[in-house]
Amino acid sequence: MFDWTSWWALEQPSRPTALSYLGIVTDWYRAFWDRSVTVDFVRPGADLSAYRLVVAPVLFAADAAALDGLHAFAASGGALAVTFQSGVLDESLHVHPSGYLGPLATTLGVRVEEFAPLAGPPGAEPPDIPVDGELGPLTGRLWSEYTHADGADVLATFAAGDVAGWPAVTRNSVGSGSAWYVATHPDAAGLGRVAGALLDAAGVGGVLDRSADGVEAIVRGDATFLLNHRGDDRRVVWRGEELVLGPREARIVRQ
Repeated sequence: MFDWTSWWALEQPSRPTALSYLGIVTDWYRAFWDRSVTVDFVRPGADLSAYRLVVAPVLFAADAAALDGLHAFAASGGALAVTFQSGVLDESLHVHPSGYLGPLATTLGVRVEEFAPLAGPPGAEPPDIPVDGELGPLTGRLWSEYTHADGADVLATFAAGDVAGWPAVTRNSVGSGSAWYVATHPDAAGLGRVAGALLDAAGVGGVLDRSADGVEAIVRGDATFLLNHRGDDRRVVWRGEELVLGPREARIVRQ
């Protein structure tokens, strides 16, 4: 889910820390791209019925209809993932009277008590924070917070600092679907594991049987486009067949 209003509002100077909306969205996109999963971008309030997995990263400003649509998507069997700094403001940039996350708090089964953005000395990069749990060791960046699990299962917790022991990744059952909350921004390896868990929950697989670093795979109609973005050979497995793509090679396959 991509939202221009959230992008603009999140990067105002009156924020507890500097966050790059586009950078966070791009990192999530890359986690699925690396797994040869084709990603669509949709706006808040869009029809989500064609999808099995929807990710709403830093959806900072959203009206009630958009948040209700996310709830309906999960309740109807979809896998929904929401990150920190979502549902904080409405479409008029007013704080939701029900608290952070607005009506999504019930969907996600969590309650955000307070923010704890990661910050270092002036001019220095924010420190990382370790996260442990069912998804394996993760490295959190940019953000942490004091979040209560009000019905959600805690999959990972912060392992250091003032937020040690507090939930970092949760999953809540909603109707016939699930709603996940990610209270930090994992590094690339951690985002990969989170993305993999979400894909498993949604029953979504990649275009390739085995993804390869730097190879993009996209399905359009009956054609699969394979693009090697690297300067050397890459081997991929597509429908049981191993293919070798030369440097910068683009290939169209059909079956």
